[in-house]
Amino acid sequence: MWGGKKSVAEAIFYESMDKIKELAQRKWAIVGAAAVAGLLLGVVYAWVINPVEWVDGTPTNLREDYQTDALSAAIDSYSVNRDVDLAVLRYQSLGEAGPTILAGIQADPGEVNPAAVADFAATVELYEVPAGMTVRDALLRLGIEPESVLPTRSGQLITDDEHLQDGEVIRLVAVISGGAPGAGDPRPARPR
Repeated sequence: MWGGKKSVAEAIFYESMDKIKELAQRKWAIVGAAAVAGLLLGVVYAWVINPVEWVDGTPTNLREDYQTDALSAAIDSYSVNRDVDLAVLRYQSLGEAGPTILAGIQADPGEVNPAAVADFAATVELYEVPAGMTVRDALLRLGIEPESVLPTRSGQLITDDEHLQDGEVIRLVAVISGGAPGAGDPRPARPR
């Protein structure tokens, strides 16, 4: 113990120092204190100073439920923007899990419009047919109504009597209809 007259604060301080000296003489206490300090510093560094940032990840790196969410968002996006290339890119970004995830959404669309799911599936699915068939014959063989799609080759519209070549990729764009509000209404439109 420390000698001389002391205040209460000094007494507490000196008593604490004596206890720290006693602990410092035990090797395990030093090792434990160093481990706790290292752990705290590591947490501060990893969570505050230099946290991990996920950049340029693909849906293949996600859990299955997040992959389903990503594909549902891609389906919703396609139903609005009709960008076939973007839809195919997003579908292919799921890798081998894509068909399974799409089948799951088709079975239980949840909040996704079932018509949008069917339209998206028709857009991204690949079909193989023998070379030499006409586009129309290939569509009928696959069970697709020729009037419901527009076949394209390299972004150019083709007719349904063209013959398919070996290894050729033909994209089928779903036909949609629509028009201005009141289209087909026999009453004349009124200006607003």
